[in-house]
Amino acid sequence: MTLRSILIPTLLIASGAAHGAGLTALDLRGGGGPDSWQIATAIAADIGGDASLRFGLGYANGAVAEGHILAEALLAPTEAGRLALWARYTDLDNDPRAYGAFGAAFAIAPDSGGWLTLGGEIGGANFAGLDWVGVHGSYWRSVTPDVAIGVEAALTEIDEPFLHTWLWQAGLTAEWRPKDSRLGLYGALGIDGLAGQDAAPAMTTVSLGLRWHLGAPTCLDPAPDVLAPLFRRGIF
Repeated sequence: MTLRSILIPTLLIASGAAHGAGLTALDLRGGGGPDSWQIATAIAADIGGDASLRFGLGYANGAVAEGHILAEALLAPTEAGRLALWARYTDLDNDPRAYGAFGAAFAIAPDSGGWLTLGGEIGGANFAGLDWVGVHGSYWRSVTPDVAIGVEAALTEIDEPFLHTWLWQAGLTAEWRPKDSRLGLYGALGIDGLAGQDAAPAMTTVSLGLRWHLGAPTCLDPAPDVLAPLFRRGIF
């Protein structure tokens, strides 16, 4: 999956949304840190009844260059809660390696200003016989009309003959978007490490970027990327 294969659909999606293609939301994001950058887009559309569908494309260039495709279904969403089923496929640019995951998450609104999400996933790769199972959670809250803050954490078990470890990931994200504006600024701080038999020291990532949305803001990452920390450490 190349950068061109991400940019062209992104422009077509934006054009369709601008001409009223029946979509309920469009989200565009781009940013990066000292050693990486990424872009992503997501759309949302009602599919009848109480269900809606989200579709996303993304491209990241860091320890490796990779693109991903994401599909997510929201079932019976209400103001108090929602169930999401999602699947994500990622392949490396100019590289035969690929991996994917699918999972489920349930989000509730414990108070009027925040969302708590808990979920799990199962994933695998087409190389090294690699597979994994993990759980994750996040909490987002609007602290002012213009600022939202989110925290997330994930724990993943990888149990292979060559790699037996628990991958832990945590992150903090803040987004500033002026009231009645479609454009916002976000910053993210992440930390991850490996525990267990094949432990490794923690590593930190930092990124800044811009986010533009039409309609309600759309989730771009239902769960952290499990293999990104392994690529950064040169394990694969």
